[in-house]
Amino acid sequence: MRWAFVVAILMACKGDKPPTQQVVTGSGSGEEKPALKVGVPERPSLPVKQPGKASNDVFEAEARDAEWAPTVESGIKQRFEKVRGAKLEATECRRTQCRLTIVGVEGDLAQTIADLEGSRGLHGYARSILLSAPVPKSDGTIELRAFAQFDR
Repeated sequence: MRWAFVVAILMACKGDKPPTQQVVTGSGSGEEKPALKVGVPERPSLPVKQPGKASNDVFEAEARDAEWAPTVESGIKQRFEKVRGAKLEATECRRTQCRLTIVGVEGDLAQTIADLEGSRGLHGYARSILLSAPVPKSDGTIELRAFAQFDR
């Protein structure tokens, strides 16, 4: 039985039909049925990244909502007062998302990220938060951009 399975797999890979076996019923007549139905699984595919669609590019392409943005920027600054660790250097909102520029040393940034994702930060306020790759600055601090996305 084990060898039949291996042969069926090898033949399926080559595109051949699997072997058949004769099944004998109680009446003595036999009928042929495929020994095994073995399909070759499809190779998983990864999503294709769209060139030029980095988070910052998407943010920059979005128009600013002059009524909504200032209110949300103020709300983010107010919430950030409870966030421990790094410093909020800048906040800018557009139509459905805001970009936060956060600066600090590695340990402070780790605390800030934890707080941003919890009740001290934007949890329950923003739909999601996407973090950029950290960028080391010449003064030894690290700059991180967070993109807060909102349902509107």
